[in-house]
Amino acid sequence: MDAITTETVRLWAKELARLREEQQALQQRQTELAKKIEYAAYLGLKAEEPSVPAATRAVGDGDGPSIPELIVGVLRQAGTPLRGPELKKRLIDGGLAPERLGTNGAYLYSSLTRLSKRGVIKKARKKYGLADS
Repeated sequence: MDAITTETVRLWAKELARLREEQQALQQRQTELAKKIEYAAYLGLKAEEPSVPAATRAVGDGDGPSIPELIVGVLRQAGTPLRGPELKKRLIDGGLAPERLGTNGAYLYSSLTRLSKRGVIKKARKKYGLADS
């Protein structure tokens, strides 16, 4: 074994600090991924069955489900029609970043309108529900 010098100890300490930072970053990423997988399971999605091919996603949608997919999933899980603010709360509580819903939920409401026009959801008495339920 080589002689231990002050420089050697300094290098070890530096490497240890770097490894601890990497470990913390990995733990944070692990927590994020676990939340995403849990939310996907909540929506009835499985890891081996992507719901929409990545090539058909809008720019900025990231790796997760699209906003319309999340809306349908939350409504399916609720089993009953929801008002817009309750739907927004459930999406955010499920891990969706609030900024993805737009200012005052503008993107959420435009998505609800598009889903309604396509016949996927229906609106009655200020509540949104699945059209097939």
